[in-house]
Amino acid sequence: MIWVTFAWGACFVVIGWGLRYAPVLWFAALRAVVAGAAVIGLAAVQRRQMPRSARAWAWIAVYGVVDVAAVLGAMF
Repeated sequence: MIWVTFAWGACFVVIGWGLRYAPVLWFAALRAVVAGAAVIGLAAVQRRQMPRSARAWAWIAVYGVVDVAAVLGAMF
C-alpha cells in the first residue's frame, strides 16, 4: 500500500514538471501511450492472449480514446 501511495503522489509531481513542456491533452495522451505500452509489455511477458479480431481492437481503441480524453484530460 505504501508503494501505491508513493506512486500516486509522485504522479502529481511529474505532471507539474511535464506541463511546463507540453500542452495538457498532449501530456495526458503521452501518459496513456506510456501506460498502454507498459500493459502490452506486461501481457507479453505473462504470455497473455491478445485480441485477434479487428472489431475487438476497434472497441479497445474507442475505449482508450474516451478514457484519455475524459479521465486523464479532466485530471489537469
